[in-house]
Amino acid sequence: EKEKIAKKIGGKILVHHKNIKTVAFKTGGIKGPFRIRSFKIVSGKKSALTLHKEMGCRFRIDVSKSYYSPRLSFERKRVNSLVKDGEIVFVPFAGVGPFAILIAKNHPNSKVYANELNPEAYKHLEENIKLNKVSNVIPVPGDARELGRRFPGAADRIIMPLPMSADEFLDAAFKLAKKNCIIHFYYFTSSMEKAEEAVFSASKKAKRKVKIVLSRKVRDYAPDILEAVIDFKVLE
Repeated sequence: EKEKIAKKIGGKILVHHKNIKTVAFKTGGIKGPFRIRSFKIVSGKKSALTLHKEMGCRFRIDVSKSYYSPRLSFERKRVNSLVKDGEIVFVPFAGVGPFAILIAKNHPNSKVYANELNPEAYKHLEENIKLNKVSNVIPVPGDARELGRRFPGAADRIIMPLPMSADEFLDAAFKLAKKNCIIHFYYFTSSMEKAEEAVFSASKKAKRKVKIVLSRKVRDYAPDILEAVIDFKVLE
């Protein structure tokens, strides 16, 4: 029944919006380590490959194989505006590169390390680096936990857009962080206090002092869950 209605609506969307080639409907949430969204194509081309434009950048994405959230565009703009040109920036869980490429394009003297585990998303990350002609993004495949071991004390800024489990990678982030490094920590939580607690708990374990610079609700995610961002400075 749902699918029939979706097909009808999909057909109408394609008729009225000539720029739209595919219509899909959501069949479930985002699942697994690669953060894949469940959906079914009901009208138009049987392809989930698209070109998304955001703040002067272009991103080729296959949404059936890699994660992308247009809802985070405000956060990408906000964080980009905080970066000082020349910083060494790390983006674990970089996906197809939206944070990394936007920052690299606007800060040509910065080096941006973009790390991604999902091979499909990594392939598009490499394509998008070429597409946007940014030579200062360094793609790093594999597990984000390895970053701290490979680049100890290298980061001026770390962006952690993995709200489902970013807390499990804070230990690696502390290894990566040099003194005065700023970390942008995204987290699904029932309250802002719990998100701050996760930061303080991890800093205690890592024996690093931190100062919270900003706590902000990004969006409501589910009835009792919100996505929070905590910007904090690693003091020593």
